[in-house]
Amino acid sequence: MSNENAAPAAPEATAGNPTPNPTTPDPKASAAAPAPEQDTRSWLPERLRGQESLKKFKTLDDALAGYVNLEGAFGKKFEEHLKEDAAPEIKSRVKAAMGVPDSIEGYEAPAAPEGYQLDKDLVSRFQKIAHDSGLSKSAWKKLSDSYVQLELDRMTQRQADAGKSQEAGMAELHKRWGAGTARNVALVQKVVSEYGGA
Repeated sequence: MSNENAAPAAPEATAGNPTPNPTTPDPKASAAAPAPEQDTRSWLPERLRGQESLKKFKTLDDALAGYVNLEGAFGKKFEEHLKEDAAPEIKSRVKAAMGVPDSIEGYEAPAAPEGYQLDKDLVSRFQKIAHDSGLSKSAWKKLSDSYVQLELDRMTQRQADAGKSQEAGMAELHKRWGAGTARNVALVQKVVSEYGGA
């Protein structure tokens, strides 16, 4: 009776062909079938595979290491440019990139509504402070426009307060003088205009 599960017999050795070792792969067989070319960029998301700057990286580790190096170099260089003892030409380039004008004349004076006057000396002082502080033109515009609006709001409030105060004073005079209030106020105004106020 033959055993159907038995291993096949090893091929016989001949003079020119030694018995092959069944555990060793045949070198001719592996050379004949080349391994499929591996996509070295398969670690990248599809949307980034066309990026030219990423083609030099073979692995995700390479790309991450490159990013860390870039971040460190850029951050360090940028910090160097912001130091007080940085070279004047570097400071000048950084300020220009940030929108800082070359002189205080580069800051436009804020516009005041018709009928209002701005203190030109005060504006000039603020322009100098802005330039010395490295304020950009756009930041200056926002700041100066906000200041003008704040002053207008204050002036409007002072005028409203003065009006209320005058009304309260007239009400008090009316209590004291009754129907003669208008005549007495006119006399007081005449004396003030002729002889000056206190």
